[in-house]
Amino acid sequence: MKYVIMDLEWNGNRSPILGRHFNEIIEIGAVLLDESLNYVKDFSALITPKFNHRVSSRVKTLTHISDADLRYARELPEVIDHFTDWLGEDDNCVVTFGTGDILVLLENFEVYGIESAMQFMKHYCDLQPLCAAAIETKFDFQLSLADTAGGLGIEFDELDQHRALDDSIISAECFAAAYSAETFSSFVYRADEEFFRRVTFKNYSLTDTENEAIEPPMLMSSCPVCGAYLKRTSAFRQKSSSIRAECFCGKCGKEYEVRLYFKMKYDGISKRVNAEEKTAAETETTVTAATATATATVT
Repeated sequence: MKYVIMDLEWNGNRSPILGRHFNEIIEIGAVLLDESLNYVKDFSALITPKFNHRVSSRVKTLTHISDADLRYARELPEVIDHFTDWLGEDDNCVVTFGTGDILVLLENFEVYGIESAMQFMKHYCDLQPLCAAAIETKFDFQLSLADTAGGLGIEFDELDQHRALDDSIISAECFAAAYSAETFSSFVYRADEEFFRRVTFKNYSLTDTENEAIEPPMLMSSCPVCGAYLKRTSAFRQKSSSIRAECFCGKCGKEYEVRLYFKMKYDGISKRVNAEEKTAAETETTVTAATATATATVT
């Protein structure tokens, strides 16, 4: 298997033609590594935009790509054909730093009407979690490519960040530094229909306790001090992306505000709990409010 370390630059702007925001690809860069992670060749191409005729000021500042640079470049369908020929028909694994580039590719192919274009990709690996595993998760997945490279001891002073080819080179060095056969096998996917369903699935928060996906035991939480189950002393309420309630630990005698965060992901629901101990003043305020409510109800 060969490894295709790829990076895109795109112009995120409101398209007057589409009447909506569109992340239009303006540059593709890639580095091809052989089975032993040795450099084979690289690919770089600017792309003339069809739907966003002006490069945004932010993108110009980041990439130093101007409207003039793109004026005589080739359009995306032609560049993809050239890229596919450059890549060849060998078994490969496309590697990108995060899945954002893959999502932008899919969006562009749909808007341009390019059918079956993703067939050039046989397997896929997200470089972010691969690197996080290599550095024992001491860095957050949301760190930049530069911070990740720094964590792996990779220097890139002579390279121009936010240009597709140079970012591909940096990513390739990160990939080689983080790679092990055992670790890689945990993060590689066959680029089949199930993979594309997975990568395009949009996570969303669940904040309704009546949602059938949230089973009653999932609403229970434990004391962060002793581990005993907490007793809920208030009704659930929704705030922002969380489900909240006041709870009491009969073993510790502590009161908490518990925040439950449920997120629906492709593989199922994830749950995160934040139990914040209430101060004496907060506890007194809660008791006073409860007493007032009870009095008003009786009256």
